[in-house]
Amino acid sequence: MQPSVLFVVHAGKDVGLGHLTRSLVAAQSLVVRLGAQVDFVAVGDDVDDSIARNTKVHFSVTQGQIDVAIDRLTKNNQYAVICLDLFDPFVTEGLGVVLENLRVTGCKIVVIDFLAGVERLIDLLYVPSFIAPTLPEFIEFEGRLAYGWNAYLLNVLAEGQASDQLEAVLVLTGGGDVTRLGRTWPTILNEHLPRGSTICWVTGPFSERPIFPDSCRVDFIEHVAPNGLSPLMHRSAIAVTVYGVSFFELIAHRVPTVVFSPYGGKDTRELLEIARQRLALVASDAEDAAEKVAMLLKDFELRAELSSNARDKLKNFDGKYFAQEVELLLAEVSPGPTSDKLHRPALANKNKLTSSDQ
Repeated sequence: MQPSVLFVVHAGKDVGLGHLTRSLVAAQSLVVRLGAQVDFVAVGDDVDDSIARNTKVHFSVTQGQIDVAIDRLTKNNQYAVICLDLFDPFVTEGLGVVLENLRVTGCKIVVIDFLAGVERLIDLLYVPSFIAPTLPEFIEFEGRLAYGWNAYLLNVLAEGQASDQLEAVLVLTGGGDVTRLGRTWPTILNEHLPRGSTICWVTGPFSERPIFPDSCRVDFIEHVAPNGLSPLMHRSAIAVTVYGVSFFELIAHRVPTVVFSPYGGKDTRELLEIARQRLALVASDAEDAAEKVAMLLKDFELRAELSSNARDKLKNFDGKYFAQEVELLLAEVSPGPTSDKLHRPALANKNKLTSSDQ
């Protein structure tokens, strides 16, 4: 019997498209590998349904509070699994009650990344990260926990490595550019990059238009809400990006990349490890990123090293591991040996944990 699965994700101007794009990869994997029937609902404003054009899911868009939306969507359907990829600040208090009612019907609850406040209701916490999460001591999570280099969910359509003869620099600020880098970063890049450099600036579908300098030392080429980033990534010599899903898409394409987080210290742990493994150049802020881009443009040996390291580390990212974990969950099969990679040993004794690196 084909499992019936519901995905509910946040997307839109204040969220971006990261939750949506990675969950589409997961959903498509369930269709292809498990024969699942998938209803996929994006909750947010101004979401273009063409983003799911090449998938085999039933895609729709809705608005409103997340608990109300899920309650409405599940009212007349018996889903075997509901997968949630949500933006914490937009999660409403009634979600716990809705999920509790779903569990009574036998529905399994899968959360991608994390979802505070409903930990005790999660059957599978799937973390698309190479680092195991450090969960707070007080939470009541007793479900399966999966993570690792094979846990990424990336929409990478093309393969290969950019030519060393191409000098275009791809600049990504996220689907919504929520920290408004477009207002200042073009000027910073113009000041730091070698004269005559070509910058391919991607303006996301929920981003403000960037402010380019009146007098430019470099050539800016703006791409407004392109239909997929893979072609641009494939043609770029190097890239600079804010930390997020697109960063891992870049290194999956083997594009030598400069990365930084404009979101405070929440990504520090991951970025320190990325720097240690020399998978990318990690910058402290937008200006430091511009300086590192200028350096990377001239250093072909470093480009080759970063590309090679990324190739060796990030190989499987199309949702295969996600499908395996959901299949185990549906079959209620016990996982393999407990990972020793957790930062809090008590968590390893409490939860059922698998790592895709084992």
